[in-house]
Amino acid sequence: MSADTESTATVPKSQASLVSAVLAEDWTPAMKAQMIGASSLPVDEMKSVMQGVLDRAATGNTGATEDMEEQVEATLFTMKVKAEAERRLGAELFTGSAELSWDDLDSAHREFIIPGLLTSGGVCVICARSNLGKTYTYLDMACRMACGMPWLGKPTRQAKTLIVLGEGKAGFMSRLQAWMTAHGKTPGDLRPWLFFIDRANLNNDESLSRIREVVEREGIEVVIYDTWAATSGIQKEDDAVLTGMTINRVKDALPEATHLFIHHPRKAEQDTDAPVMRGSGAFEGAADVVMMMYRDRKFIPASGESFEFIALSTEQDHNGKARDGATETIRGLYLDEIELADGSINRVMRLLDSETISKEAREVRRVLTRPMSHAEYAEASGKSRSTAHRYLQAAVADGVVTKAQGPLGMDIYTPTQAWSELLGRAA
Repeated sequence: MSADTESTATVPKSQASLVSAVLAEDWTPAMKAQMIGASSLPVDEMKSVMQGVLDRAATGNTGATEDMEEQVEATLFTMKVKAEAERRLGAELFTGSAELSWDDLDSAHREFIIPGLLTSGGVCVICARSNLGKTYTYLDMACRMACGMPWLGKPTRQAKTLIVLGEGKAGFMSRLQAWMTAHGKTPGDLRPWLFFIDRANLNNDESLSRIREVVEREGIEVVIYDTWAATSGIQKEDDAVLTGMTINRVKDALPEATHLFIHHPRKAEQDTDAPVMRGSGAFEGAADVVMMMYRDRKFIPASGESFEFIALSTEQDHNGKARDGATETIRGLYLDEIELADGSINRVMRLLDSETISKEAREVRRVLTRPMSHAEYAEASGKSRSTAHRYLQAAVADGVVTKAQGPLGMDIYTPTQAWSELLGRAA
């Protein structure tokens, strides 16, 4: 082959894999010659490229590789510094490891303002998607505590409540008026018990100080933060360290208060019956009670009423939590429209009366649709006489039926008027 021909010759790329061998410093003189024949470059150019590769290999691959290694080392050092800083910060947040006596354990029982749902002291959470009724739910709870009324079928202890309106005060008075209209109460019934703060940042010293000032001045027991996202001051909710710091700041500032945070679930699960709290798991870990709310599409009440029902659950199956109490799911909640004096419409959270009763009373309610004697109910329900008697007594206690002596001296059990009306509407 002539020199001119050699300088312009090209060959197929069938052996291009030899490039990898060269760059990996894994070649022989024979492979070098083969490499020249495998390239699509003119032979002279390929020789120049090969010589450059060989020269680079001979000098130990310096230059850009050294620059990259320096950057890797610098980045690695920065990551180690950040990890160590987070470890030390997490250690500073920890308080504990004190030795406990048997008496300490015996005295460490949890007290509740509302049994199983709202602790006396500590951290509680109501979590629900937007527009499901979170605000109506906690407002109903606070107003019922103020008036000494049961909430969700449970007794309440009167307690002063501070509501931190993180998303602003607009429209809140209308909701209060709707609740008072629905329950026959006046502002005078609520003013001594309910207090309000417009917006907050729990990581701002002055903001937290103002909350503490109201709590101490008025003897507040429960502080409601609506919502965690709007009041915490945290930009990244999945930051576990900052979440823990913020909760600890609030607890340290107000150690005797119950802190009820209103929160949102993740979008991926918000329409299921097992929503997952948004943000860091440190939030759920710090909570004593998590009340998870969800649309209860499967609920069909025995009364036959039809609403867009909502459930509130502390059970693990629904990602709720009750650290020191029995877990439960309360069904039959719904939003009811109320017309106000000015003609406007707002809503209140309600619970079907039929869902606040015991399981025994619910069973009686299902079977006893007309006046029955003890024996008639036992036969209709298929229960023994002793079990039937126990169920009937529970139904009387829950107001589902009344007991009166019949003409022959035997006890007759009759559905109450309210329950009879429900039966009539369901028919």
